[in-house]
Amino acid sequence: MIYNVERLDGENRIWGQCFQNENPQMLEEAFQQYFQVGKFPPRPADIQAIITEKRQCVEYQNYIPPSQEEKEAFAVWHSSDEFREFLENWTAKIEASALKRTTNQLPTTIDRPPLDIEIWDPQQLQQTKQARLADLEVWKDRRVK
Repeated sequence: MIYNVERLDGENRIWGQCFQNENPQMLEEAFQQYFQVGKFPPRPADIQAIITEKRQCVEYQNYIPPSQEEKEAFAVWHSSDEFREFLENWTAKIEASALKRTTNQLPTTIDRPPLDIEIWDPQQLQQTKQARLADLEVWKDRRVK
């Protein structure tokens, strides 16, 4: 029983007909995914929607699960120094590439109206800066006392 709900007559037959040609592993994964977020007992359409979504993902197309030997070999390689070195080099290359792309893509002009402070004359800006620094010093003195 799903969610401790009694099955109606013919309900098992409907579920069986809907998924008679379906991969059992895919069905199990779909039910697990539904149970993580579902609040009500699933309908066949809910499970079918999850399966359809999974099939459209690239990782499930022509997917062959790894054998036990492959899993063990991966675990050994994953814990090796060679893997750590590979990961560090790969991460550094990606970061360098991203940084290079980011700096090359920075806009050379501002696509917005200028701020008030940007249109002030330099003398007015300097006076405002000195006044704010003086205010800051007064507040620092008050805090110390």
